[in-house]
Amino acid sequence: FCIFFFFQAEDGIRDPLWSRGLGDVYKRQVSTQSTWDYKDMRAVVRYIDTKKGAALADIPIPKVIPEHVLIKVMASPINPADELYIMGFHGEVTKEPACCGMEAAGSVLEIGAGVPKEFLNRKIVFFKLLKETPEQCGTWAKYALVHYQNCFIVDDSIKYEDVCGMLINPLTCFGMVDLVRKKKQSAIVHTAAASALGKVLLGMCLKEKIDIVCIVRKKEHVALLKSLGAVYVLDETDPNFVNDLTAVCAKVNAHICFDCVGGDLTDKIVHALPFKSTIYSYGALGGSIKTISQVPLIFKNIKISSYQIFRGEFWGNYDKLKEKFKIMYDDLKSGGNTFKTTVAKTYKLTEFKEALDKYKELSGKGKSVFLPNAFPQ
Repeated sequence: FCIFFFFQAEDGIRDPLWSRGLGDVYKRQVSTQSTWDYKDMRAVVRYIDTKKGAALADIPIPKVIPEHVLIKVMASPINPADELYIMGFHGEVTKEPACCGMEAAGSVLEIGAGVPKEFLNRKIVFFKLLKETPEQCGTWAKYALVHYQNCFIVDDSIKYEDVCGMLINPLTCFGMVDLVRKKKQSAIVHTAAASALGKVLLGMCLKEKIDIVCIVRKKEHVALLKSLGAVYVLDETDPNFVNDLTAVCAKVNAHICFDCVGGDLTDKIVHALPFKSTIYSYGALGGSIKTISQVPLIFKNIKISSYQIFRGEFWGNYDKLKEKFKIMYDDLKSGGNTFKTTVAKTYKLTEFKEALDKYKELSGKGKSVFLPNAFPQ
């Protein structure tokens, strides 16, 4: 008979692609080059023809190029912008299939020439649109390739799920607060205020002493936001909603509304806002705006403008982005919850259809998050 002995290396099976060792703890490697053959990976993709929708596919793992990092994706949330991307309204696809997903947390496996060495084998959070390149790959996949200036290093002790949604929403909110200050305003109205972004914006407004009028559509969300410190929370399904909103806007002198809902709600807000107000539209959770009453729009001089995260004055400046990230990360490490990602439910990549169907329904509880490497996919 034969006896076989198997020995595992102290830092786990030393295959930088398929294993990082028990508990994802491993020795720092000094080589910046891969020692493994590139294989296909499972990913959620979209096509140039948006009628095809999203699909699950096996695509080649992207090869590292200068100034880019290859990342093992551990947690990636669903954001409304991802759905718009699938529909063809957010980002252009010139090569197909194109990997979906914009934001994630993971571990850097390999770095290209010109990337600072401190990124190698580190936990990071990243948002692929901070510095776009034609070669980058999305985050709803087992591996992603992005420019290193999309990435921010976090400690090994940090849980991936706690930081996987730490960029898109907070950076959007930083841009909003900057805009409010630039316009010399001290109050805002915000729709879908119980969403993940809404909770971040609430926390920032409370800290910055900006009055915020929160609009929700469920009674339980009124109680939730008040428990988080909100003073003004209105339920849009209430029969007196427009009158109540009009009164509160006048009380706090709110001339700015950030609206991510659209639909019939926008028209109600037009009626309620004071003269010379601006509605910044940054989403369409409630569908298209079907009608806007012309009289209040014209004679109250109400403006409707688009708002995108890219408007932030820190956008495109990696040093300023790192300053914003440090504010968020310091808050997280000190035990704060303003920027921590709250996860409502996790999914395999193979469950992407269910995840996309239900993420809006779950948004009041937290993010729907893909865990591409946590289960057999």
